[in-house]
Amino acid sequence: MVQGIAQDTFKIKVYRELLSVYIKMAICTSFAPIVLWSQEIPLDSIDKLLTHNLGVEQHKNLLWMGAEKALEQDSTVYRTKDFTSELRSLPEIQNDSASLMRALKLDAHADRVMGNYIKSIDQFKVCHDYFQRTADTANWAFSANQLGTMHVFMGKNEKAQGYLFEVYDLYKSQGNILRLAQATNGLAIFYDNINQEEKAIERYTEALKMFQEIKDTMGQANVHANLGLTYTDRGEYGKAEYHLSMQGKLDSLLNTQWGLGFFFDYLGYLREKQGRYQEAYQSHLQSLKIREKLPSHFNITESRISLAAVLIRLGHYDKAIIEANKVFEKYDERQSLHQLQSSYELLSEAYEGKKDMAKALDYHKLYKKISDSVFNTDMIETITEKDAKFERVQKESEIAILNLKNESSQKIIGQKDRTILMSGTGLFLVSLLCIGLYLITRKYLGQRQQLAKALSDKDILLREIHHRVKNNLQLISSLLTLQGRSIDSKSAQIAINEGKSRIRSMALIHQDLYQKENLTSVNTQRYFNNLCQELFTTYNTSKDQVHLETDIDDISIDVDTLVPLGLMTNEIISNSLKYAFPKDKKGHLKVVLKGKNKGLYLKVSDDGIGYDPKEVSVKSFGNRLILSLAQQLEAELKISTTKGTTVEIIMHKLNIETYD
Repeated sequence: MVQGIAQDTFKIKVYRELLSVYIKMAICTSFAPIVLWSQEIPLDSIDKLLTHNLGVEQHKNLLWMGAEKALEQDSTVYRTKDFTSELRSLPEIQNDSASLMRALKLDAHADRVMGNYIKSIDQFKVCHDYFQRTADTANWAFSANQLGTMHVFMGKNEKAQGYLFEVYDLYKSQGNILRLAQATNGLAIFYDNINQEEKAIERYTEALKMFQEIKDTMGQANVHANLGLTYTDRGEYGKAEYHLSMQGKLDSLLNTQWGLGFFFDYLGYLREKQGRYQEAYQSHLQSLKIREKLPSHFNITESRISLAAVLIRLGHYDKAIIEANKVFEKYDERQSLHQLQSSYELLSEAYEGKKDMAKALDYHKLYKKISDSVFNTDMIETITEKDAKFERVQKESEIAILNLKNESSQKIIGQKDRTILMSGTGLFLVSLLCIGLYLITRKYLGQRQQLAKALSDKDILLREIHHRVKNNLQLISSLLTLQGRSIDSKSAQIAINEGKSRIRSMALIHQDLYQKENLTSVNTQRYFNNLCQELFTTYNTSKDQVHLETDIDDISIDVDTLVPLGLMTNEIISNSLKYAFPKDKKGHLKVVLKGKNKGLYLKVSDDGIGYDPKEVSVKSFGNRLILSLAQQLEAELKISTTKGTTVEIIMHKLNIETYD
């Protein structure tokens, strides 16, 4: 009797669970796929229901539900593969290519979350080709996005570029803001990976605005994290601190352990760059503790690399070697060139700290080999060409749309003209004078509109040209940076850095032009102040060592004059910062620019050690450059070396504008 009551109680519990499922299934016609309401059933209830003797269709729908439900939590991702494995064993799934691809996509997604990138990539390639062939745009774009992101993390930049451009085009054509924001964020990560930081920041900002527009908190947290890392690399620690604090607040609000793992890792990197090594170590340790509870061994490896770097800074070389060697665990499943490159570099530094120069050299050679494959010059040039082609296609597409709109407008205008002409003909005898006046007035207004449009188009094109020139100069500077990494000659590196400084002095002009209304002249006060700040940063000169004083008139001069004048000023200030104050000698540097008697007067002086003009080689490139540019500007050049060094440049005839 007692046993019968116990059995009845158990049956009641089972019936209650089944009843809740059947009620929901009955709402859908003919037991529609359970996935439509999978959010309402927890994973443990799905496991219990699968143990009961259900119909074939209900059992299959529960398996689909379980596979997708398991992906929602990092701690249950591995269960997805159990569900998909059972699904693929069913004959009706094996005979249906669409169902097989659905199972393979879930399987690939699970492997990506767990850090098994090689296996995930192989599976997503099959999905990508199938969805492209069947024109399933949503799944096609999803697969391409996963492939592009994983190739970025593995350091395979050229392959990543192709997939990410493909995703961007697909989502842009769909008009899906969420997906477009995710694709834009992916492109930004790619640009960041190949050291094109300004393009990366532009894309990150664009993605952040879209996520804010649709109020996607997780997307905003992701972009804030990426911006924090980028600004840390650029040495702009104030901006990095802001974006990382925003990420920490958002991920704490969402309670996403995955996001908090990135937060503590990136915060530790910022503290390391700030020289706060003990804080950096604690932050990286917190990140590792979080990530060890999650399935992705790729992210765990990232934390170990960060820990090893800080341990080296703290002088704990043996502990650093242990963490760096753990990078090689499960490497065949990730095959990340970036992680391999980092491990070799860290091992080289650690053994150098231990004075084991033989091992340090061996690991440095391995690091250089991987670096050459990641930052291969030919590969960078190919990526740059594809990037330029992508932007050109985007621009041509926008122009084509504008042309179509213009043609439609012209047709409408033509039809209206014919209507007016026919009406005017009927009233010609009684209103000839009025029609004549109307036509003259209309023609005059049309010409004014055409002139206004032509002027507006000209301004847009000039602004675009200056923007492109600035971007191209930035790209040249990035290529010089990459080239400098592979050069051991100190004199060659100095020459490359000086070239980058000259390029930056010209880029500042074009940056100023496309950001203001006047597209033909530049404000000298803003330009020379920015140039001085750039040079102080380039030569790592603090204002405590060399006090900078500027007295610059608020005037505007044309680009043809400012480019050579800026290059001359760049050379003069660079020479002062390099040679006038040796051995951390303190001093003053003063820059004066005045508009006088329809001319221009520039004076750069320092109270440094000075120099003997006879000892300066006539073959010196900087010296020849200053003399050549002064001759080009028809300027008078005066140099005094009695008390420090003073250089005066006087231009007697120049059209300038003075601002109040």
